[in-house]
Amino acid sequence: MVDYFVLSYERLSEEGIYSTPVVYSMPASLYKGNKVVVSRLSFTGQRVYSYKYGSLYYEKTGKGFIGFLNETVTDETSKIVTEKEWSYSKPSFIPFSYRERAFDEDGNELSLIDKSYRLEKRDGKKIYRVSLSYLKEKNYLNNTLTTTSYKDMNSAFMPQTIVTKKGIDGGPTKTEKIVYDDVDGGSGLLKKKVSSYWSDREDSSSVNLKHEAYFSYDEKDRLVELFLLNESHHLPGVLVQTQPSRHGDAKGTCNLID
Repeated sequence: MVDYFVLSYERLSEEGIYSTPVVYSMPASLYKGNKVVVSRLSFTGQRVYSYKYGSLYYEKTGKGFIGFLNETVTDETSKIVTEKEWSYSKPSFIPFSYRERAFDEDGNELSLIDKSYRLEKRDGKKIYRVSLSYLKEKNYLNNTLTTTSYKDMNSAFMPQTIVTKKGIDGGPTKTEKIVYDDVDGGSGLLKKKVSSYWSDREDSSSVNLKHEAYFSYDEKDRLVELFLLNESHHLPGVLVQTQPSRHGDAKGTCNLID
């Protein structure tokens, strides 16, 4: 069976496609034209999604369209409605999604995703970067809550510390430390070579799960060696498992070395 998808288009002037629920007083302007947008998406005739949009803004001095500040996606099969809210940073006009909520056909909220971002210039240059600093995920069906913080940004604007917490009190907390090797590479290119990775997971049962990994690369930035050290123990700690190193082939694919 061949998979396919079909797109349908409509103009913003069509009834029910476009609204302006969010109107900001800002350097950008609210678009009042008649652009063509995707109104429906069908996958292999089985999964169908319909789209509605709100508050399309554009920047007045030449940067052009910023994007919609609201988007509603309806799964016509499950009847789940997902509402997405967007904003943009100033003065860079970089758009980002900061909230996403899902509802069933009766209007009951199923899930909530909240995001916070940071905006900084890179090395004092006129290059703005937006990166995720905080993520909250709430599932109302399972009554679960997960929060993730992204900290210690390096010069490539990549987090070197990630802290993930499950639940409100007493749930497991996972802390990850990531070190990047030669981020700029001397040429201004933002390489993303991880040289070491460390994680530590704790919960109310006093069980620690630790993982360590070290990475080596050749002159062409291909991964040539990966050393894994996994620990799983009850406090104060007994090493129970150590994995051997892996070496990369000519394509940078790691193979286990016995």
